[in-house]
Amino acid sequence: MAMGRESTYVSELKAELAQLPLRSSCCRRALLAGLLYNRSPKTVGEIGELTSRLEKEFESEFQTSEYTDIEAFFKCSGCIPSFVRGLFLSCGVMSDPEIEYRLEFPMYSDDSAEQLRGILSEIGIETKTVCRRGKPVVYCKESGMIEDLLGIMGSKKSVFELMNIKIKHDIRNNANRRTNCDAANIRKTVTASGEQYEAILRLRDSGELERLPDELRETALLRLENSNASLSALAALHSEPISRSGVNHRLSKLMELADETEASSDRNGG
Repeated sequence: MAMGRESTYVSELKAELAQLPLRSSCCRRALLAGLLYNRSPKTVGEIGELTSRLEKEFESEFQTSEYTDIEAFFKCSGCIPSFVRGLFLSCGVMSDPEIEYRLEFPMYSDDSAEQLRGILSEIGIETKTVCRRGKPVVYCKESGMIEDLLGIMGSKKSVFELMNIKIKHDIRNNANRRTNCDAANIRKTVTASGEQYEAILRLRDSGELERLPDELRETALLRLENSNASLSALAALHSEPISRSGVNHRLSKLMELADETEASSDRNGG
């Protein structure tokens, strides 16, 4: 793993994550489960203070560092992101993206590593495991997945920073090769965004937009307000953590509903 500004980068990222508020008691409990899960909680500084504060709040529920059923801590959609945030605060490592794309969770056993991979897979993050100094390390080195994971943990600042770094890398390292390719990708993205935008306008004009479930309506309104934004950018703008694939699924559903609404209107003569 490249070092460079790594310690500073990770320190700033963790400082941001440690300060994020959690209104739900179950999410705070899941955050503490993540902080303690790898048996190496931070005992000093901001993370140590956060751990101590949560331990006092949930004193009767954390008498052991053994977790036989970690999913018992997950009560709402925000609990898994909170757990992952806590685990990253406790043991996570990330390279400086200016040098390398890589995010790691050093784990204490093969079972804990496999359990973590399963939990991350549930939220759309695919990882691998490598053995280092006799211990498993769960890692991700795909920049898009790292973007998603940072967004899911709540670090919108880092998502946009990583996106900007990727743009700079592309310009610096692949200028000639990407000239035509970028133009094609931009056209494809703009075309897809335009189709989504038009579909949501049809839903709005037909009155169906206001009748949509809250999560679909939020995605629809964000697309209307950010007509050319990428899926990663839209994901970071949501009030609750969501991945790029989740945004894409919602947008596809919105387009499908728009087509169904239009077809129904045609059949009914209007």
